[in-house]
Amino acid sequence: MSLEVSAPADSDDQQRPPVGFGVSRRRVLGAGLGLGAAGLIGYGASPAVAADTSLGAVTGPGIGYFGTSLGHWVNGSNTSAWYRYGRYAIGRIWLRQVTFVLDVDSGDGVTDLASFEAAKAVMRDDPQNAPGTDWAAMVDRYENLELEGNLGRANDTVRGLQALGTEIHVQTTASANWTEGWPTWWRSWQQAYLHAYYLSTTFGLRRFAFNNEPDVPRTRGVEDPETGEMKNVSYATLGDYLRALRTVSDALRCGVADGGRDAGVQSTAILHGPILTRSARTLSGLFSSTNMDANTDTTGYYGGDPRDDQQGWGEAVLKGLHVDYRGQRVAQPIIDVWDTHSYNADLAKVPDFYTKEAALIRTRMDSIVGARLPIMYSEINVRNDSNSGCRRYMLDEFFGDAADIAVQAARAEVAGLMWFKFSNTAAERAPRDEPLCGSDPELPLPEIMNHFHYLHQAAPYDVVMPTRGAEAIRLAARCLAAPSELLSTSWTKINGHKVQGSYDPARRTFQLFSLVRAGVTAAFDLQTTGMSYEGRTAGAAPVVVELVSSRWAGGVHTLLDVTGGSVSYSQAGSSVVRMSITDNSVSEAPARIATAVASVNSAAPTAASPNVLAVQRTASAAEIAYLSFSVAGIDRSRVARAMLQLYGHVPSGKDKLTCLAFVADGQTWSPSTLTWQNAPLINRTARYVSGAGKALPAGQLNVGEEFDYNRIDVTDAIRATTADRITVIVARHQRRADDTEEFGRRATFQTPSSSLGYTHPRLRLWTW
Repeated sequence: MSLEVSAPADSDDQQRPPVGFGVSRRRVLGAGLGLGAAGLIGYGASPAVAADTSLGAVTGPGIGYFGTSLGHWVNGSNTSAWYRYGRYAIGRIWLRQVTFVLDVDSGDGVTDLASFEAAKAVMRDDPQNAPGTDWAAMVDRYENLELEGNLGRANDTVRGLQALGTEIHVQTTASANWTEGWPTWWRSWQQAYLHAYYLSTTFGLRRFAFNNEPDVPRTRGVEDPETGEMKNVSYATLGDYLRALRTVSDALRCGVADGGRDAGVQSTAILHGPILTRSARTLSGLFSSTNMDANTDTTGYYGGDPRDDQQGWGEAVLKGLHVDYRGQRVAQPIIDVWDTHSYNADLAKVPDFYTKEAALIRTRMDSIVGARLPIMYSEINVRNDSNSGCRRYMLDEFFGDAADIAVQAARAEVAGLMWFKFSNTAAERAPRDEPLCGSDPELPLPEIMNHFHYLHQAAPYDVVMPTRGAEAIRLAARCLAAPSELLSTSWTKINGHKVQGSYDPARRTFQLFSLVRAGVTAAFDLQTTGMSYEGRTAGAAPVVVELVSSRWAGGVHTLLDVTGGSVSYSQAGSSVVRMSITDNSVSEAPARIATAVASVNSAAPTAASPNVLAVQRTASAAEIAYLSFSVAGIDRSRVARAMLQLYGHVPSGKDKLTCLAFVADGQTWSPSTLTWQNAPLINRTARYVSGAGKALPAGQLNVGEEFDYNRIDVTDAIRATTADRITVIVARHQRRADDTEEFGRRATFQTPSSSLGYTHPRLRLWTW
């Protein structure tokens, strides 16, 4: 049965700010869309002087390709649903041509450029029946071969990403010793060509990269088990690398074009390179070029490598950008996108590191080539494994650094970010040869370092929880990535606080992304009177504040009513915030009250609990809440904002409970007969919400001890549904084995049978 509570004084106001967040009105500073900052305390410094911040005209698009490098993609898991939740628009997948293309012409007759060109013409004329090619066996490998390292199959992964409308970035690798001569080079050309041809003609793929981190120092090679010698991981010289890059570039371009030809479409390859380990670094607290320029260091990670003593890897590629494998100057560059990696930037000492790195790359392009390529990061993160400081759950700690990277990348007009990485499949990861973290050499990779999502470590290898880092970059994706357009932002830079405004035309929403570092408190006014985008201005809806902090795992923190054209908010240190307000073309529709509610409990698997909304997890059981809403008549494409609102709490002394909410189309169930045994979309063995992508993650609820509104912005999930009736499922998942702090805390929420109408579970919708 539902809990009954006394109505608060403002019970008629459904937009009442939650208790205990210290929201207060302050003076309006300046004009237009802006922030007035006061009392900003930076890293132990004195309070900063008040500074105005204003957001004005559109400066350009948000980051065009915001996504991740993938680990696994298990067919039947919920990976696709979480990829949609993260707003990831691109996925980088490792498909090595040498894994799939095994049967090619031996190359014995290819001894010079002329015979190379002749063999190439035969291959391009009829790729599926070319000499030495076993097309059927190759196709079978793409369809059925389990990938190395992480579970998944090539075609399953591609189909899954394409079903989401996700751009696919295919990472290829080196496939030969590039000092051996024409027969070897021809075999490598064939492998790259057939790889691109198959993926182009079958799926229309055209974005490829070759090859990953060629600049890894020779001293970081692989030990020969017989001689003990450290073998080079890539190329003996920069010249060997350039030959490989030019040859494979030609093969990939030809494969994409011919695949399109045979599929009846015109297709042009987009090639990424040079995929450097990094283009810049922080050295002794200062910004420094690394592998863009010559490096004569004799110590350190990049020291003692003679290959780049005369010119850097980046410099060499730029100088040879318009030289093909024949040695001829051509108009077509060997790469189309400047692709680099980056980890371990010291943002405390160089707060604008990524702005400087983008400027460095563009300066080298200007001086060497006289033209600019778009810049993308196909791997980027706060730290890599080796520099994590052995923090097992790094991205639950360093989420602010990830948000900082996103802000800088957006301002630097970077074309794409692919965070490394989405996740790993632990069961398929071998232990490291040497302890990575002291005495714990068996530590499975998903338990450590730089992965953004926690997996259940058994089939079907579902994602069970996002890290705080994943939630922070999701806020960044919504504010800073396409389709959002960035608004000019001018403010007095105060150490520890960064903001960036934007407008999302697809959801008709003005947004502010705000990052506050540790040791800083930012109290500011967000002004709405000057907001403008193509004639639209800020509407009358409340400003929604979504928060990620060390205590708040994500979700709506509070709603702020606009008074006098402004709202005020005090943002604590170590936090990331998205503030949003819909424009004046949007209005709130009548709320949809839940038509049916129930809970199920694994401890009483055959018992029905109608008209009960409760969530908890213990060491041996889980209680999960179900709600049904009618959304008939709602045009999902015109939903600017959707918010789930539940009124409830956890008992006094229990602090809080962090819950996940999911939205699913349809699902037939009755409160009077719903039990643990028949409840839809749950993994009954592991006691979490599953459903192979049918249960769409919608966000996190942070339920405290005070009776209050608990809210989640569920806009993306609602827009992805099509049925007239949806099911909302609320559960407490366990991230990992030691995630037991909230065990036994039971959150309860008011049901539609409550006599207090303002407490009824509801779906609030703003549409145009």
